[in-house]
Amino acid sequence: MKKKLLILVAVFLCSCSGVEIVYDRTLEQMTADAKKSGEDFCVILSRTDCPPCGALIENLNSAPSRKLFGKAVFNVVDVQLPENSFYLQWLYVGSFPTTCVFSSDGKLKAVVSGATRTAMECIGSAKDGDTKCADYFYSRHYPISGNYLTMLNELLACKQRLDRGEDVGADLDRVLSKTYYPYPVYLKAINEEKQGRHDSAVNAAERLLEFHETQYLYLYSDLFLQAKYLVNPDYKPEQDGILAMEEEILLADCKVGEPRKVTIRVENPGEFPAFIRDIQMSCTCLELLSSKQHKLEPGEAVDIDVEFTAESRGEVYREVMFFSNSSQPIRKVALRAMVS
Repeated sequence: MKKKLLILVAVFLCSCSGVEIVYDRTLEQMTADAKKSGEDFCVILSRTDCPPCGALIENLNSAPSRKLFGKAVFNVVDVQLPENSFYLQWLYVGSFPTTCVFSSDGKLKAVVSGATRTAMECIGSAKDGDTKCADYFYSRHYPISGNYLTMLNELLACKQRLDRGEDVGADLDRVLSKTYYPYPVYLKAINEEKQGRHDSAVNAAERLLEFHETQYLYLYSDLFLQAKYLVNPDYKPEQDGILAMEEEILLADCKVGEPRKVTIRVENPGEFPAFIRDIQMSCTCLELLSSKQHKLEPGEAVDIDVEFTAESRGEVYREVMFFSNSSQPIRKVALRAMVS
């Protein structure tokens, strides 16, 4: 209902402001329209559980924003939809909202994260051709030295041609000689399999599975799962081990400033070893007292100790996140505390 209301408000305001907001259109649709109009366009990567995303969309229709952007089209895509997840994996970003500025021929011009006034000014300047602001923030993030936009556009072209059934193996090799992170390796594996080069596809899938860093698990867990089936068609998720734990722990009678020890019992009820690769806290009020890494043999359990120190009164919700080799690589334990 809220999304429908935003659409109605956007349509009303856009009729007089020149700012047009659309939802979940494909990049191909946006590019086709942009080529006809000759206007650049923007894609906002959003989530339904992201308050700043809603704030950015509403702010697009403010008087300063209408003056800043003039005639502009913003496509708001929900990255929780499977067809939109490639944006995050391609760009290697996990913050919301993130706005992509595209030229009228579908080339990426800038990537800007955030919903602040500075971010909006950065989007506006990038749309007008000045990408220095966006470059300052994003170029340090992308895993390449040099012209990251060239690499991203080459990779996007490979993805689009691959979707049309073309063989882009040689082009992907050129991209991979200059940048190396999970998404282009994944495209290489898919391309080789589609072209009937199975051994090459398996080789690329095995390379993809060598990425164990925690930050990759956030964005690429579904790609890793596809790679496992490609390497072994008889793969079963339980072969990676299983982590079993409480999903929520209730803490009563907590007091502000007084440390409270919490023990989380983690078990492996599966038939194969489970590897906990990292444990992260969602707040500085939580401190891990145990090791971050553990190997659990089948049937083995380990107690993970965490210390919670409340910083404010009332009901407090925090999370402890476990990263593992499981087919569910990210598991969360919620801590709910009543603090007096």
